[in-house]
Amino acid sequence: MLPRWSHDANLSFLLGLLGILLFMPLPFVGQGMTQLLFDIILTAVLVSACYIVSRPRWLVVLTVVLTAIGISLQWGAFATDDPRLGMSSLAVSALVLVLISIQVMRWVLGPGMVTGHRIRGAVLVYLLLGLTWAL
Repeated sequence: MLPRWSHDANLSFLLGLLGILLFMPLPFVGQGMTQLLFDIILTAVLVSACYIVSRPRWLVVLTVVLTAIGISLQWGAFATDDPRLGMSSLAVSALVLVLISIQVMRWVLGPGMVTGHRIRGAVLVYLLLGLTWAL
């Protein structure tokens, strides 16, 4: 059974979202519409990244719970302008992205032939780690 990330649509969608998020003007995040756009895209990245984890079951549960906490904190920070919620949201989001990166890297470096899916998975890990560092 192939992992969920190996399907073209899932992987391409997440790669596209990461490309948009990483190349948007990050210095302007925190100012009106740019912050709203950043929050929407980061929410979509977290949800779609959460979707690609398929096993082990404890990692799926941990990722879903942390993603829900991160999204709640993120939108709470947006609604209240509380910097503590914003920092907490970024910390939880970074943890989720590291968990996803580790899982995808295990699949990419696992046994088997090198395919386009594995190469796209490696690019995904590279972009996830870049986003984690940027947060």
